[in-house]
Amino acid sequence: MGKRGKDASFFIKAKPFHRVLEGVRAIQSYVTITCFIGMFIIALVLVFMRFVLRQPFVWGEEAARYLMVISLFLAISMGVKEKVHLNVEFFVSKLPPKMARAVLITTGFLTTLSYAFLSALAITFVGAVKTSNQTSAALKIPTWMLYCFIAAGFVLCVVESIFVFYNDFLKTGSAAAAEKGGGDRN
Repeated sequence: MGKRGKDASFFIKAKPFHRVLEGVRAIQSYVTITCFIGMFIIALVLVFMRFVLRQPFVWGEEAARYLMVISLFLAISMGVKEKVHLNVEFFVSKLPPKMARAVLITTGFLTTLSYAFLSALAITFVGAVKTSNQTSAALKIPTWMLYCFIAAGFVLCVVESIFVFYNDFLKTGSAAAAEKGGGDRN
């Protein structure tokens, strides 16, 4: 049998796929950091305008809120990749190794399934909002554009969750680490 017969996950090891994923992660990090910095600067300007100049900054509050939403939903998948989301590690560590592994596999599968469900809902919602031609109050931008970032965040969560699951349980040698408690999962 060829390489594909021995390892069904050959596509995960493909260099072009890794390059694309690393490129997406770099763009994701850049957009997240840029949005967060933009939100911070706009918040400072809002405070200055309101309390020092006593002038309203009409669109600033809405822009800061949208930048926060964009950075939040793009950063969720970064948390999935780094495995920093809340989990029940205390209880899992008290279980026997085989049962702990089963619990971790089950929670990993259910988490990935949940992200997939939320992705489908978000994509459906984007389509519904796009047909309504709704715009934001102050900035007058189409709101479906903002909701695209929410959908993209959940899709990225699915991808990162699959990679975490693969690295924790399917890679050679990682299964043994998971049995020893090294495969904590959200």
